[in-house]
Amino acid sequence: MQKFKAAKEYLGALRPDQLASILAASGDVALILGEDGLIKEYAIADDRLAQELGANRRWIGKSWAKLVTRESAQKVEALIKDVRTEASPAREINHVTAGGDVSLVYSVLRIGNGNNMLALGRDVRDVAVLQQRLVTAQLSMDREFDKLRATQMRYKLLFEVTPDPVLIVDSASLDVLDANPPARKKVGEAVKRGLLHAFAKDAAAAARSLLEQARASGKLETGVLRLAGHGGEASVSASHFKQQAGSFFLVRLTAKAAAQVDLSPAQHAMLTCVERSPDGFVLTSEDGRIIGANAAFLEMINVGSEEGLRDETLEKWVGRPGIDVGVLLSNLRERGAIRMYATTLRPEFSDVVDVELSAVSVMGERGPCFGFTVRQAPQRAAAPDAQRHRSAEEIKQLIGRMSLKDLVRETADVIERMSIEAALDLTKDNRASAADLLGLSRQSLYIKLRRYGLDNDASDNTG
Repeated sequence: MQKFKAAKEYLGALRPDQLASILAASGDVALILGEDGLIKEYAIADDRLAQELGANRRWIGKSWAKLVTRESAQKVEALIKDVRTEASPAREINHVTAGGDVSLVYSVLRIGNGNNMLALGRDVRDVAVLQQRLVTAQLSMDREFDKLRATQMRYKLLFEVTPDPVLIVDSASLDVLDANPPARKKVGEAVKRGLLHAFAKDAAAAARSLLEQARASGKLETGVLRLAGHGGEASVSASHFKQQAGSFFLVRLTAKAAAQVDLSPAQHAMLTCVERSPDGFVLTSEDGRIIGANAAFLEMINVGSEEGLRDETLEKWVGRPGIDVGVLLSNLRERGAIRMYATTLRPEFSDVVDVELSAVSVMGERGPCFGFTVRQAPQRAAAPDAQRHRSAEEIKQLIGRMSLKDLVRETADVIERMSIEAALDLTKDNRASAADLLGLSRQSLYIKLRRYGLDNDASDNTG
């Protein structure tokens, strides 16, 4: 705190009425208190505030703590207890009024011979209103910022998942400022060196002309240009836009449509059915790399576009890593087809689901390729025990499709059933003798007979 260095020289001759005016002007409320906290005199600078506080001559002789709320009374006692010759740290005190609480910020100091105290209070409600407005404005700005950030995220996601190459280019230098994954894969050199390097040398001038047309017209301009290297021809669309102090081009490259193979109406309808089928369909190369898939399969694995599957292996989403897909491919190479192979599907953002796969091997232009039909396994109730047990030949067909633990359990069930049938044959269906041969109690034998569906209404030849 900075103090007057010559206070006595300039303030020592002040008359009491002058000093009272100064104290009254120093705060909105000035209270002169006795040692016991009783009000001896007071001054209120604003008539409106005086009316709100209900101040009148009855304040004289009353305890200051009796005029405030219960919580503020403790603060008043603390201010009086800690009073010094210098102003105490300010505290917010709430006065009880007929219209509600009125907040004032008070500081207290000793005056005169030290037996009296001066409490100076300031009305901070206007400041509180301004603070509340500031907080409200800040919250509004935060909400708008969150909306802007969410919008930017949506546009960024759209930019990233668009299957066609898309580039954002500086309109002055033609440097590539941003490119989505297909663009980086298609024209990676241009991303580093500039947009014109994406095109063949004899097409660079036409590309520059296309951009200038887009700048002049303010509309989307399109053209067919030859890409650099072995990129072939592509449909190029460019639009000009401004943002803040800069101007940019949005450039999109679309591969020129290849000549369509003539298909019969039936073949065309069949392809349409595969594409729209509710069951997933995926086409892979001989080594299991995905070539294409229908919309149902994309939905099953939670992938937004077919571009997200290119150059990925089927093993990324199907079966146990390193096991199921290898078994499938091996069987397809040997047999040419597989039916109802039970396995699992691992979608991108959800739990593993049980599925059944059927597959076929066909010869394409570049060698064998495999087509897989994927169907979610139905949730069936447990089948009767007699239907759950497989023959030895069926178990052989399950090698590679079931875990060893499951195979052992299946094999044990087959052997147990065959042993029971053999014992019944030897004893001519005498169940008591059959139980003795098998080392079982009759009750245990009856349970197993029911389990394997061997229990019938024929009489029990117990002998």
